[in-house]
Amino acid sequence: MLITRVSLMVVVAEGANTLGCDIGDGDGTNSYDDAVSLNGNAKTITRSLEATDSYGIGKYYSADDTIDITVLDASVDTGKYILIAEGFHIENPTVISTL
Repeated sequence: MLITRVSLMVVVAEGANTLGCDIGDGDGTNSYDDAVSLNGNAKTITRSLEATDSYGIGKYYSADDTIDITVLDASVDTGKYILIAEGFHIENPTVISTL
């Protein structure tokens, strides 16, 4: 699987706690996005960016893995969020030229 972008959408902001989170995987806890605010207005979307995030241009997974959200400083009491992973399933990563 080639994950090209990971985004987090705020459905309900945390509000009471000034919270942030990191989004990553087993190789890097904040490689998709670092210090994301969990108090944005409803429908606020944060995205991994090429210029600032390790996996900003995506990451190829050849084996099972997870995309992880690590909440920083406290726990989420009222916030609700949607994690969006965009990508492509690659059936056979071997490139064959017919030229």
